[in-house]
Amino acid sequence: VPNYVNLSIDLQEGRIRLLDFLPPIYGDATLKMTGDIDYPMLRGDVVVKEMNFTERIDWEDTMLTFAPAALAGTSVSDDPGYFSFDVNLTADNSIRIRNNLADVYGSAELKFIGDLAKPGMLGTIRLSEGGRALFKERDFEILRGEMRYEDPYTYDPRLDILMKTRISRQESDVEIDYHITGLYSNWQTYTSSNPVLSQADINALLLFGMTSEELELQGGLGT
Repeated sequence: VPNYVNLSIDLQEGRIRLLDFLPPIYGDATLKMTGDIDYPMLRGDVVVKEMNFTERIDWEDTMLTFAPAALAGTSVSDDPGYFSFDVNLTADNSIRIRNNLADVYGSAELKFIGDLAKPGMLGTIRLSEGGRALFKERDFEILRGEMRYEDPYTYDPRLDILMKTRISRQESDVEIDYHITGLYSNWQTYTSSNPVLSQADINALLLFGMTSEELELQGGLGT
């Protein structure tokens, strides 16, 4: 019965599933597993050549899944860890998000730590400039997008996303900048417009395509 493992793994153009809630990765990996057979350590590097997020995302389900209470219950398991890991993942504009929320490429510098019972993740994901995001069926151009995983076991990244959209009107077009910041579990939004409008008017334009005054005239302000 073996009691120690020392394995080198060199994968080219392979398919890797690092965590069960992430889509599979297609790419290369150079890994080494060493240590006692009951609990070895996996170390190495994974280079992503293709990773596609294509499943439709429901906002309500997603927010519940990533709520702090839900994360606290899912990040720790009573099952044995089998092995621990310290794996670096890099992606150079090879992550593709194409679903009901966005159409954009991304890059990543991530580190996966912990074990199978309690996996953790650190690092940064960056969205490419010029991608598209959809909110309330409205198109936004992504000017800047960054998600930073600072606490490895909460999967609650810090967001810094700046987008813009243009709303066509009879008088003149309105350009709106939409900035999302804060932790994913408690993110905040800040908006500005050109020409300058009140926050109420910007919200009304984004949701209904008309200002609060126009909504009031049409009897829809309560809605």
